[in-house]
Amino acid sequence: MLLATVGGAACVEAYDGSNVQLDLARGVQVNPRGTETPEPDQPPVNTHFELYAADTVYRLNADGTPALDASGQPIIDRTYLFSVQRFQIRPVIDVASPCLIELEDTAYPGLHVTQFGAKVRETTGIPDPFNANCAATDKVCNDKVTDVLNADRRVNNLALFQGALRAVTTFANFRYPAIGTACAGMAGADPLLIPPTTCTDAASNAQRLSLCRALWKANPDWYEGSDKVFTLPLSGEFFGMVDGSNPANGGFVGGSSFFVDDNLVGLDAYLMNWQYDDLDHDGQPDFPASVPAEERSDTGYTYMQGTPRSVARGVITVPMAHPTNPRITARLVIFPNLGHDDVHF
Repeated sequence: MLLATVGGAACVEAYDGSNVQLDLARGVQVNPRGTETPEPDQPPVNTHFELYAADTVYRLNADGTPALDASGQPIIDRTYLFSVQRFQIRPVIDVASPCLIELEDTAYPGLHVTQFGAKVRETTGIPDPFNANCAATDKVCNDKVTDVLNADRRVNNLALFQGALRAVTTFANFRYPAIGTACAGMAGADPLLIPPTTCTDAASNAQRLSLCRALWKANPDWYEGSDKVFTLPLSGEFFGMVDGSNPANGGFVGGSSFFVDDNLVGLDAYLMNWQYDDLDHDGQPDFPASVPAEERSDTGYTYMQGTPRSVARGVITVPMAHPTNPRITARLVIFPNLGHDDVHF
């Protein structure tokens, strides 16, 4: 039995992938959404990012030495690109999302977070916390005032978080369907559509929660942020943030990290490209009609690029930069060969 156990364990192969840490400078932009007009150097609407690694093959002379060009540089014969990770850069929360909601472990499951202050006022019966006329000894009344003030603080922070914090997240070719036009049980209500965000009744909240849950399950890489704990989104995966400051407390945020199955050793360059989404799910990027056929790229368009450097103890660093904009920079740090790493862990 012991021999069988040892033999079985020997068949388990170690994970031989890499940990990729991506530090994005403040100048890095989020993906625009909806009708937003892109800023200079910002990728267009309905695009995402993809990290590529490049393996270069150089031309050789007959004697096996590298062939050089007129300036003495090795001549590239061909380059192989392979995808390392797709991701999106977007606001940490989206107040316009129909599924920015409270979950089952809260007082108002399914409530849209933008309506939290109004719902607390409704529940406590205190519309104006500064004119509640609570006696100093009336703890119940004063606690309700505190609840309303805390709810207002939370709602006021939503716009601040959305404007200041940019998250690096998983990506999915998905958008929420159109929402309904009436609250649950009202004339014109559709039980298959997410109710408007202003519907705060129990039936509408339950319908919203159920439909959002179903959409998240069908699209597990779709990111829906949370204003409570940034690292625990409602859906999708949070990899980290672009460098910045938390408007709630002034604390520094930044740095993102993900694991990939590839052992990223011996590669010659890295590119962070942007590419059009595939929202019609035909297997091809949704290039706008205005993009000529000869300019349509299967691998996207370069946003940043860099050449790797090996640093002490086997860590690979890659300074990355935009081709023309000095504010758009990043640093890629790679811990490769994790299955045989006897240095870092």
